[in-house]
Amino acid sequence: MDSTFKQLLMAFEEPAYQAAFNLDQVLASTVVRGIFQQTAVFEARIIDNFGDRVAISSRPHRQGSLKWLADQIFGESKSYTVALNAKDKVFHAGDLSIQVDTYVIAENFLDRSGLILIFGLLRNLFLAIILAALFYYLLARPLRSVADAIKAGHDNVPVPAGHESDELGDLVKAHNILSLQRGEAEGRLRDFADAASDWFWEMGPDLRFSYQSERYYEITGFRTKDIVGKTRAELAGAAGLAAEEEKWRAHFAVQEARQSFSNFEFSFAVPDGSDRHVRISGLPVFTADGAFAGYRGTGTDITAHQRLEEQLNQAQKMEAVGQLTGGVAHDFNNLLAIIMGNLELLLARTVDDDTLTRFASRALGATQRGADLTHRLLAFSRRQPLQPVAIDINQLVTGMRDLLVRTLGETIDVELMVSGELWHCDADPGQLENAILNLSINARDAMPEGGKLTIETANARLDDTYVDNLNDITPGQYVVLAISDTGTGMSPEVITKAFEPFFTTKEVGKGSGLGLSMIYGFVKQSGGHARIYSEHGEGTTVKVYLPRSTEGTDDATENADKSVVDTSARGEVVMVVEDDADVRGVAVDILDELGYDVRQADRADAALAQMEGMGGIDLLVTDIILPGGVDGKGLADKARSLLPALKVLYMSGYSESAITHQGRLHEGVQLLVKPFSRTDLAAKVRQILDEAR
Repeated sequence: MDSTFKQLLMAFEEPAYQAAFNLDQVLASTVVRGIFQQTAVFEARIIDNFGDRVAISSRPHRQGSLKWLADQIFGESKSYTVALNAKDKVFHAGDLSIQVDTYVIAENFLDRSGLILIFGLLRNLFLAIILAALFYYLLARPLRSVADAIKAGHDNVPVPAGHESDELGDLVKAHNILSLQRGEAEGRLRDFADAASDWFWEMGPDLRFSYQSERYYEITGFRTKDIVGKTRAELAGAAGLAAEEEKWRAHFAVQEARQSFSNFEFSFAVPDGSDRHVRISGLPVFTADGAFAGYRGTGTDITAHQRLEEQLNQAQKMEAVGQLTGGVAHDFNNLLAIIMGNLELLLARTVDDDTLTRFASRALGATQRGADLTHRLLAFSRRQPLQPVAIDINQLVTGMRDLLVRTLGETIDVELMVSGELWHCDADPGQLENAILNLSINARDAMPEGGKLTIETANARLDDTYVDNLNDITPGQYVVLAISDTGTGMSPEVITKAFEPFFTTKEVGKGSGLGLSMIYGFVKQSGGHARIYSEHGEGTTVKVYLPRSTEGTDDATENADKSVVDTSARGEVVMVVEDDADVRGVAVDILDELGYDVRQADRADAALAQMEGMGGIDLLVTDIILPGGVDGKGLADKARSLLPALKVLYMSGYSESAITHQGRLHEGVQLLVKPFSRTDLAAKVRQILDEAR
């Protein structure tokens, strides 16, 4: 009897444990019903580890004439209990206990006496053997197989044959349903964890990591075993703590107070040597009795976001400086145009006075340097009017070789490494020549003891991966111009500031700090990209990426006759419209000296009024920005409605949206950049009028 009921309890131990652990009264009732198939059981109960009843069922004792004898021999009843423990014996979920009515077992052989008792005993013994065999084959053996399958951890236990509709079948089905639901829940949790961009972490009460999800390894390269047992302070490192001491002190205070925290950011070094910037949030965990058990939370890698934010801040700073310098350069161009024009007019009248000529020439040279400075400011701020054409860079740098050799001196060896089948690029040739010259001079200054300057050209395709971490550059095909030196090189700190205006490592008075910033602005305005590669003491390479042109180069333009031509008037009438009286006076005086019939006005409406009351005008020379609500472009459009054959020459020191698109002149637009020289104005006017003829 003891063996039978102990086996019965063992058969129901696992489902009873699940019912007690999950407080599942439905499963508990199923277990109790299964136990009550044994008629000797008059009470069965499942109690959880707090002593609370999960399920209980009972029925009255059997009564009979010989019950007193059964009580004397066996006792009124017997109790059997099994502790419901987890497989590792660590967690006690409760107890499963039954009360057995001994009279039920003994009644078949205690209700007879004498011979009847003997035959009854034999009969009952025979029946007991049969029942035991049936119990074994029909219940005990399948129940044991079910128990073994459950103990083995099988999620889908087969229902024993013949038990599809009885309590054992129900028990097996219940187990399978619970296993399926548990598996689905675990699968969903795994899917969520695998799909999340974050990772999950856990700390013990000592604030040391006890768990990191697999996603943490994918992001940082640290395995869980590398992190478990460490504190967050150890992960950040002494340098990280010292760099942001106040922030870390506040974070530790929150943890000591056992409070939740969110969006705490810090950096740490990962195995590949790089730094990762992360943001974490956490919640304190407490046991049922209120004891602090640690923290659980999530972490997010914001390294890429941090990098983009820094690039955005840098771009905004460059844009703000560009707007400032562009505005200042615009005003200076007008002043320099006045000074330059008057000095050239003065020089034309002092040819017989060497002293005055020397003074005026010196002042004119200084004015030209000022003009170069403003042009660099405009180039950096991307407000320099560009006139891009399709350029063969190989031909351009080859043509500049002699100039570079003379400029850099004998101690610098110049080597050209041009690529065959190089694409044409789309850029302003004059600005590109200035960029090459500036980069070469910078390289010379970095090689005071002499060295080697290498100019290379190549085709390049920039894909999405390359441009993801860059600003103002799109994937596509580019022509690369790389200028390398064997000089002193740059530190990482210098590289980050090299393109900023007025930044220079040269001594005071030996550089304006605008060379690289001018190149940067020109390249960006051209739709390209520039990067510096350098190490201290290992030389420097500056790579300029210019967009590939889909057009062929204009050989006629490249080989145009640059001989001196006569710029004097042929009897043409020219109207000058400029609101600045001094700038207008310079232009009028130069054109008047050249023999043109010159008219002038300070506003668009005054110019149109003159046109309506006079004969034909061959050329309109106008500033773009004019007072009175009509700009130079509007004036040109209205003037052409009166005089369809009228030619127009715009004057500006600034990239105006009226005649440009993204800094590039509209097709057919003629522009004279301020400040202009007497020669520039004379040649441009003559060129336009001759083309009209």
